[in-house]
Amino acid sequence: MAMIDPPAPPVIPPPADPRELLRLLRLPHAGIITDIDGTIAPLAATPGAARVDKDARHALIRLLPHLTLVAALTGRRAEDGADIVNIADLPVVGNHGMEMLAGGALTTDPEADHYAPNIHRVIEQMRIAPLPPGTILEDKGPTASVHYRLAPNHPEARAALFALLEPLATTEGLWLTEGRALIEIRPPVLINKGRALRRLCMAYALDSVVMFGDDLTDVDAFDALRDLRAAGEVAGLSVGVIAPDGTAPPEVLASVDAIATGVTGIAALLTAVADGLET
Repeated sequence: MAMIDPPAPPVIPPPADPRELLRLLRLPHAGIITDIDGTIAPLAATPGAARVDKDARHALIRLLPHLTLVAALTGRRAEDGADIVNIADLPVVGNHGMEMLAGGALTTDPEADHYAPNIHRVIEQMRIAPLPPGTILEDKGPTASVHYRLAPNHPEARAALFALLEPLATTEGLWLTEGRALIEIRPPVLINKGRALRRLCMAYALDSVVMFGDDLTDVDAFDALRDLRAAGEVAGLSVGVIAPDGTAPPEVLASVDAIATGVTGIAALLTAVADGLET
């Protein structure tokens, strides 16, 4: 019988160097784009329990006067993300790029918003279905999230939820994607964090951008930044968040240039960059 070699362990990128971030962010039109949950806010048991790390928030406030753009890019609704970050002048792109809250004005992609009733119908069907213990349903308008972080057995909960969701999503013409202990219900439109990052780079005419993220949905943004950099359109660096035990989704490790350990590691990087730009 032929022996099967075990899969190679993922290559861990090097720790992010604040000096490299400063080099990029000192260009004339520079920006920072960051995910929220798991990046500048510790992962919480429920969506409503999340809070942005106070040091990360303070550093973002300090960075605003020195950069062309400081923005949050999240899977949450833009208004919910703005409430958590709680920085008035910081634009928040929500629902993976389907809406944006900036200057007090909320704009939603009309193509995605068209499917909000379909999303709502799926969630209403799920509310009367036999859900695994610990399931949380989050209707976010043009998207929805089904969380199973509180389930006692994640693999069993995931399998049961997909069995319920797949026929409902097919009937409504919707897509299913995944994050950490959650399933996303999305409209069938090609809008994701990668497209959102491209739009931000164009709208703000950025010369450089640093992107922070931790989950599978951030990989689209990391990949878009790599493509923009390869095409010579922007200078950029992607920083992925790893857990204190050194683990992270393999897709994240494969797509980022550098890493930071936990939300505290991102907060320390942001603080070091703020110190550097102020001096």
